[in-house]
Amino acid sequence: MEKHVKKSKKIKYVIYIDESGVTGGDKGFFAIAACVFNKKYIDELDEKLNAFKIDCFGRKDIILHLKDISEGVNDFSMENGVSSVQLRYFWSKLPEFLYSVNFKIISITVDKEMLYKYFKTPKNVYEVAFGHLFQAVYYILDSEDTESLNIICESRNPNLNFMAQRAFFNIYNSGTPYMDISTQMRKMRSFEYRDKSENIAGLQIADLVCNPLRRVRMGLIEAMPRFVDAYSENSIFKTVKYKLYCPFNDGDFKNWSFKKVPLLEESFSVGK
Repeated sequence: MEKHVKKSKKIKYVIYIDESGVTGGDKGFFAIAACVFNKKYIDELDEKLNAFKIDCFGRKDIILHLKDISEGVNDFSMENGVSSVQLRYFWSKLPEFLYSVNFKIISITVDKEMLYKYFKTPKNVYEVAFGHLFQAVYYILDSEDTESLNIICESRNPNLNFMAQRAFFNIYNSGTPYMDISTQMRKMRSFEYRDKSENIAGLQIADLVCNPLRRVRMGLIEAMPRFVDAYSENSIFKTVKYKLYCPFNDGDFKNWSFKKVPLLEESFSVGK
């Protein structure tokens, strides 16, 4: 009797991208965090995030923004009904929540001072960041299990959106010095911007991890939130570092998903 081999179902991916830092000037750092989700789990992600919000703040319509939560301002201020007790509870539960979410991360931090030091006419930070991002994304697209991939970025302002979109399509059409464009890129179906007010779960997850990853990659510790007397150092990074994407499962995440660029010789050590 002929045996029928069950084919694995193709995966549709959604990547949510958040950014941290300032794009202009030749000082400081700029970073992006790309959170990679299997599209079939998006409804589950929405439910999980809503449950987490209700547990912490008693409502699901509040939009998580790490900077505001850290400082206890805007939607997370006492004037808007958020207590210091709720904020402390949020920080105590955040690492456990992030650990429970099924996703992978690709984080790129651009050292602008080094960029301008080593390149006479450097590309803008979006082109640099997206160029390195797509070295990792290419391996996702190249997998036989991948059917499609959509990218959703948080909208900032029309000028920055245009800069990022132009950088993306330059890479999409021409590749990079490290990556040839092939038919695999056709699996990439869309690149779009969505506003923070739309309360999109994936963008909020990207927001929660972007700045902590940037700070740790810069050699700093995560920002200490207000209203918290004892907060475990780098608790977010320690939780999500296991989600950093490595296409070869060799633990070499500094070369793939925890990059600081421009790449110098010491940047190629394997992270422990």
